[in-house]
Amino acid sequence: MKRCLMAVVLAFLLLCGCLSTASVSVGGAAPASYVPALPMTSRVLVDGEPVDLQAYNIQGNNYFKLRDLGAALNGTEKQFDILWDGAESTIRILTRQPYTAAADAGSAPSEASPEEAVLSNATLLVDGMPAAVTAYNIDGLNYFKLRELGTALGFEVSWDAEAGRILIGTTGTEHETSAEMQFGAAAYQYVEYIQNHLPSRIAGTQREKDAGDYILSELEKDGYAPDQLEVQSFEFQEDGQTLQSRNIIADKKGQSEKLIIVGAHYDSIGNHGVEDNGSGLSVVLEMAARLVNQQVPYSIRFIFFGAEEGRPLAKGAAYYVKTLSEAEKQNIVLMVNLDSIMSGDKEYIFGGRYRSNGTVTELWAVEQVKQIADGLGLDMLLVPAMDPSLDAPSDRSDHVYFMAEDIPCVFLWAGNLELLPISELRQTEKLGKILHTRNDDLNVINENFPGRAQERLANYAALLYHVLTNTEEYSE
Repeated sequence: MKRCLMAVVLAFLLLCGCLSTASVSVGGAAPASYVPALPMTSRVLVDGEPVDLQAYNIQGNNYFKLRDLGAALNGTEKQFDILWDGAESTIRILTRQPYTAAADAGSAPSEASPEEAVLSNATLLVDGMPAAVTAYNIDGLNYFKLRELGTALGFEVSWDAEAGRILIGTTGTEHETSAEMQFGAAAYQYVEYIQNHLPSRIAGTQREKDAGDYILSELEKDGYAPDQLEVQSFEFQEDGQTLQSRNIIADKKGQSEKLIIVGAHYDSIGNHGVEDNGSGLSVVLEMAARLVNQQVPYSIRFIFFGAEEGRPLAKGAAYYVKTLSEAEKQNIVLMVNLDSIMSGDKEYIFGGRYRSNGTVTELWAVEQVKQIADGLGLDMLLVPAMDPSLDAPSDRSDHVYFMAEDIPCVFLWAGNLELLPISELRQTEKLGKILHTRNDDLNVINENFPGRAQERLANYAALLYHVLTNTEEYSE
């Protein structure tokens, strides 16, 4: 009778959107195996402060409810929010977001009684990535293994044997969340595909069109619906010919109508083009996939620009900006452009506006992004806008047309500005320039800089993710 009642309770809770999922087999499958769950008697301290949490000890390990931990860690460096996706029967954790209590979340009972527990088949995603955390279902609620949650969410768990206390630490930890440890992994796979299948994506050619089709297919596989996708076709002149290219656009609605644009061009010159700009487009593709079902503060428009290479510069970006009304321009709070981010000696964040009197203004956007990078422990260098006569990298990519309309911009690029002249874009001390040379080849990059491609992609992906999920207002 108890198990039948449990099934009824489970069905009810799922309809209510609670964090519980069916964990018993149905349809003639073998019955679930129950184990004893004993109320935990140990005290719990979070950063030295006692908290009242109901938990169970199951086979020697402590299991807690996610919402109890979310409330206990709220306001700390390891705070997280919890969303229940009923359509997918999935629990989604958003790290570094303030905890929002469920409408039907009640206070935990002061005393718990022994229960029976059954392994849960709950799906848990941390920042969009699967997390390996053991869970048991007790009377229709899921309880998760504390130490595995600590590994997945980046907080420390230790045992004070002398005092019989569980200690949870949220500061000074070197742990990363499971999602952060995987930043850049998908981007690197995209780069590998580009290396092997999409070299020489010259603007206006069939190979550039193939690359655009590939981007569209990946966005569709990620779950972007037709009304979230747009293909913006345009014509341009080159060597007396009229050629065609496309901007591929994916929209992600946020809590605010205010818009952040994330851009990267997908064409190349006649080489593999994994650095310029397979690297940038791959990180943007990863981010579009990572955030497709995640709640974000600002609306996001991912734009894969066509025809950036050649002269005039950045024809796809120029065309897109021309289509914007004044109201649409005013609605953009930030434009982030990624170009050639994988092989350079150093990681840079460019921003600001260079004025004719030699001053640089409007640095607030790049300074906010730099603060996020610093908070993540990323060794990235902030570079204010340079004199245009230097022909610096910050004046040679898609974002320049947004800057011309006074839209705040941040440009991400990897290179080595200590190698002069800056206009030669010598990104590495060892090989010099990578982009626009035959060295723009993943095999060459990996042979000469082992692990660098993965590290750069991971770092810029982590930064971009936290820029797009940052709940603080982007404003001067």
